[in-house]
Amino acid sequence: MMNTQPPIREDISSGRRPNAKVVAGVAAAVVVVLGTTIGVLSARASQAATMLPTNDLYTLHPASASPTLVAQGTIESKTEVQASFQGPGGRVSQIDVQVGQHVKAGQILAQLDDSSTKLAVDQAQATYEQAVAAVAEARASMVEAGGGLLTAEGNVGQAKAGVNAAQAGITQSQAGVNEAEGQLNQAKAGLTKVTEGPTAAEKAVAEQNVQAAEVAVESAQKEYDDALAAYDDRTEAYQQLVAAQNAYNQAKVALQTAQQNQQANVAAAQQAEQTAEQNLQIAQTQLNNAEQKDGSITEQQVQQAYQNYQNALADYNTYQQQFGTANNPYAQEVQTYEAIYQGLEQGYEELQSAKQTYSAAQAQVTQAQSQLQTAQTAVANAQAQYQAAQSALQAAEQAYNDRTAEQTAVDQALAQLNAAKANLATAKAQYQEVVQPPDQGSLQSAQAGIQTANAGVQNAQAGVQAANSKLQAEIAGLQSAQGGFQEALGSQDAAQAQLQAASAQEQAAQAQLQQAELNESYMTLRAPVSGVIAAKDIEVGDTVQPGQTAFVIDTQVYEVVFPVNVNQLSEVHAGQQVSMTVSGLSSTLQATIFRVDPTPIQNNGDSYEVEAIVNQPPANLKNGMTGQVTVNLGQVKSQFIIPSIAIQSWNGEEGVFVYEPHAKSSAQAGLPPHVAFVPVSYTPVSGYQDVVSGNLHSGDQIVLGEGAFIVGRNGQEDEN
Repeated sequence: MMNTQPPIREDISSGRRPNAKVVAGVAAAVVVVLGTTIGVLSARASQAATMLPTNDLYTLHPASASPTLVAQGTIESKTEVQASFQGPGGRVSQIDVQVGQHVKAGQILAQLDDSSTKLAVDQAQATYEQAVAAVAEARASMVEAGGGLLTAEGNVGQAKAGVNAAQAGITQSQAGVNEAEGQLNQAKAGLTKVTEGPTAAEKAVAEQNVQAAEVAVESAQKEYDDALAAYDDRTEAYQQLVAAQNAYNQAKVALQTAQQNQQANVAAAQQAEQTAEQNLQIAQTQLNNAEQKDGSITEQQVQQAYQNYQNALADYNTYQQQFGTANNPYAQEVQTYEAIYQGLEQGYEELQSAKQTYSAAQAQVTQAQSQLQTAQTAVANAQAQYQAAQSALQAAEQAYNDRTAEQTAVDQALAQLNAAKANLATAKAQYQEVVQPPDQGSLQSAQAGIQTANAGVQNAQAGVQAANSKLQAEIAGLQSAQGGFQEALGSQDAAQAQLQAASAQEQAAQAQLQQAELNESYMTLRAPVSGVIAAKDIEVGDTVQPGQTAFVIDTQVYEVVFPVNVNQLSEVHAGQQVSMTVSGLSSTLQATIFRVDPTPIQNNGDSYEVEAIVNQPPANLKNGMTGQVTVNLGQVKSQFIIPSIAIQSWNGEEGVFVYEPHAKSSAQAGLPPHVAFVPVSYTPVSGYQDVVSGNLHSGDQIVLGEGAFIVGRNGQEDEN
């Protein structure tokens, strides 16, 4: 086994799939095959499936995930279009046109022998239906297992409830033992009392109980007397009633006064508001005039003008002191600065006065509005106060007339007095019982009480033993129920694994059916464009290869030619619609793919050329124009590029073996631990690589390397 992994691409013939041993010797990245012979796999499971070297594994990486293909395309003007079969090729069974014949786009030109492709479709359809039935059966098993799990879970819950109930029974039985022992101790104390008589402490307690009961009677008697006095005294209630009546009368007079004065007060307030609004408008006009006239004058300007005037006046006085009053050169300057200062000062004072007047007018309007609101709400306020006083008066009248609370207090005080008297009688009787000497009947009764208490203790202890036995039985039942739950949980896990495997097989069968139907459609060659058959390069019985020219159609068409990366090649096929945006054209071009070149573009082995015919080309479309091409691929499945030799046959299906190091065991019978078979559909993209899709995920590891398994592609042990 090689310790390094060279590139997958090697000089291997593309005419057949390479032998496992040959490729393993050339590149360590090639899959070492797993087959269907259970004996070979089982024999190597213990050595190979526990832990595989990293260079025995091939990690999957997505080949395509985007539902849209975008490429740079070129417009090519052609007078001839080559029509060729797509797909796997085959033997020509029918030719429907001859050279010189006019054909229309979509017309059938020739057909290949489709017996094998139809058979493949039928087989794929049958496999798919079987897979669908298997999924339905697995889902039914899943539902059944889920029901069993719910039943087992319910049994566990019932068993736990039984254990809890048994534990509660033990607690209750133990409480019975404690109670019986207490009664026994009480009976022993009674016997001691009968035989020995009361102690000095017992007599003292009995006397204290009598004294306390007498004090309680005195206190209850006083509370009763006070309650009767309160019931007879109505002074406080009458005073509250008189106060409520006075408040009601005052509120009524205030309401009447507010109603009488409302109209006059509102009218006066409205007149005051109108006057204030007029004054505000006048002040606003004066302020606007002042701002238009003197709005730019600031206090700093006035101060600066005053300073200029003072400076000029100082210069004037200095000159006059030195040279006299005649011809003073600063006289004109003093007059100028004085006039500027006086004008600025007067304008600034007028502006400030206008602002103060406007502010005062605003305050006057606010005050008038407040007075108007007060006048408008005076009646409402008085009405609210009147209603509150009326409610208070009604409450006071009800309190004065209703004697329920006072009568209740008297009844309660009387009941407490009677209870205190009864307690006093009981305390006196108990005192007499304590000080009275015992008789023969009391002695016999005390001895019988001890016997009864002893029997109660024995019965209670027997109950504890029975409760313990029941608890042990309930615990055994819980353990059994928990075992059933684990068994049901295992059944559900098995059903889940079966459903996952069936779903994976269904997806693979559906993909194989779609591929078979696509291959069947490739058996019929249709004219990609309308025109005249210029050449016919096939005959009935010929075997054609994918992409081999079958007919040449003479026509004047425009084609869009663009490259497609190998990762998305399997998603592109004839008949798909293409849109192209070309700078300088007002509309987007629409085209139909008619040919995918099966050979890589020269000097670019990862890309293949695709040709599409432009539908209804515009008049200003020119040869050589370029633009962005977009192909909507629809719903794209997760695809991966893997070495072709990794695809193996297992139980009649084709797929790959995936290494799962964290799995406890294989979910599929006959496979070693940590190894699972995943059905896939695939499309060859070269002699040694396939694009596959199925229940695979990015990061999955496919088993590689001779150290794992040596099995041929047909499932038999490779002897080479």
